[in-house]
Amino acid sequence: MDSIVARLRDLEESLDSVACDAFDGEVIPGLSDADVAELLALSGRIQRRVEALQVEATVQVGDRSAGLREERMTTRYGCSKPVDLVRMLTGTDTRAATRLVRAARLVRRDV
Repeated sequence: MDSIVARLRDLEESLDSVACDAFDGEVIPGLSDADVAELLALSGRIQRRVEALQVEATVQVGDRSAGLREERMTTRYGCSKPVDLVRMLTGTDTRAATRLVRAARLVRRDV
């Protein structure tokens, strides 16, 4: 079975191809109203699924960044706080990273 990371890499390549095709020429402006609406709906559903994966991964960042400083995931990546690591890895701003960290705290399951 492929790992989730490998499957997401494949998805990224597919999305990259779709995006390149969409912005090459007049593809999106040439869509019908129904297709534009469906494009927005589909991309929104994809975005929510990606955000769910980011929240779950952020749970792991938080869990793996507790304990002794030398053993923390944040320390291994040169960051002092989970929000800094999430911001760096997702390429987002502090506000978006903070939102992910807060969501991760809310959904974290005690094991």
